[in-house]
Order: sequence, then C-alpha cells, then structure tokens
Amino acid sequence: MLQGNIFSGDFPISTAEALRRKLAMVGWTQEEFATIIGKSRRHISELLQGRASLSPEVAVAIAAAFNDDPKDWLRLDYTHRLSAVEQDTAQIKRLAELYSTAPIRDMQ
Repeated sequence: MLQGNIFSGDFPISTAEALRRKLAMVGWTQEEFATIIGKSRRHISELLQGRASLSPEVAVAIAAAFNDDPKDWLRLDYTHRLSAVEQDTAQIKRLAELYSTAPIRDMQ
C-alpha cells in the first residue's frame, strides 16, 4: 500500500480529492495514470473533476494501481456522496409513522 492513508479521517473526502492526493504522492500525470489503468485520459479528467462516478470496475483498476483495496475506494465514494445529500427526512418519517399506524388505504 502506498504511504499515507486517505481512507481514514473525520470527514469524507471525495473520490476526486482522494485520487488527486494519490496521484500527487506517486507523481503520475493524468495521462500516465490513464495508461496504467487502461482508461481514457478524458475519463480520468472527469473522475478528478467529480463529474464521473466511480464504477466497481474502475475502483478495481485504481486499487490495483495503488495497491489498495477496491472496497475502500467504493466505500469512500459512497460515503462522500451520501454526506452530500441534504434531505429533510422529518416529513418522510411522519408519513411512514402515519401509514404504519392508521388505515390510510381504507380512508382514500
């Protein structure tokens, strides 16, 4: 595994930020990294800009290049995306409770 653990921390960083850090640690360019993992430079650029989502196949390739576990890359990606979702769940919880306790279907 490469020096430095980007997978542990108090806040979830984006896959893009994690990849930027890893590339900086080894000194690879986007083009070099694209060649190494067999993806287009454009795809790497989109990953680094946060415009492409991380597929399991790409997570496996990235992990292989950096001697990481692909699960760590996928976990990082999903944790960051989940943290970015701001949704008020109070209304959903109220409706779920209402539908669980009252015969709503019969009242319609």
